[in-house]
Amino acid sequence: MDWIEWLLSKEFREFVLAHDLFIPLLFTARVVGMTALEWMFPARNVPYRTLLAMDIVGSALVGYLMLPAARYLRNV
Repeated sequence: MDWIEWLLSKEFREFVLAHDLFIPLLFTARVVGMTALEWMFPARNVPYRTLLAMDIVGSALVGYLMLPAARYLRNV
């Protein structure tokens, strides 16, 4: 139980806040928690293989169209 006392200690809080780790730790905890809940109690069945093609197309559109357009508009 020493690790719980360490997590609740003032030194740990100061370290997290001094190194701007609060948001990354919060995000990581949320991702791990929500992923675990989704694996235990899935909301619905997702056909991952059919969605993979749409994910690849979406990533390509963002990478090759949206990102260059945003860079261009930022420099205008």
